[in-house]
Amino acid sequence: SGASDLRTFAADVGATKALYVGDPGLRGAKAFGIDEVDTVVVIDSEDRVVARGPGLSTKTILGAIAAT
Repeated sequence: SGASDLRTFAADVGATKALYVGDPGLRGAKAFGIDEVDTVVVIDSEDRVVARGPGLSTKTILGAIAAT
């Protein structure tokens, strides 16, 4: 799944907390169906997407991270 792919990527780069990824070639965006420039995806430790969307507020993002 997309969540598993992102978790594998995070592990490969040694990310243990929030992971911010640039995608200038849009390969990741196309692979994960992201069609907005400012799209946030928060994935919990069980590979569930707990928040996803363009322009999410800081409160929404931090709430989703805290819930993981």
